[in-house]
Amino acid sequence: MDKVLIQNRINELKHQYSLAQERLEKLQQQESELRSTILRIYNAINVLEEVLKEQD
Repeated sequence: MDKVLIQNRINELKHQYSLAQERLEKLQQQESELRSTILRIYNAINVLEEVLKEQD
């Protein structure tokens, strides 16, 4: 295989690798934010359920 073709392929793969890493970091940040949102919702549900019990 031609050295130029091989080098071009390596460069293309490195670029794809970099893009994939960036995407993964964004997804991990989104996951963290979503987990935080879920926890806040869960806590709000618990508080409201306690308020509801106290009214009985």
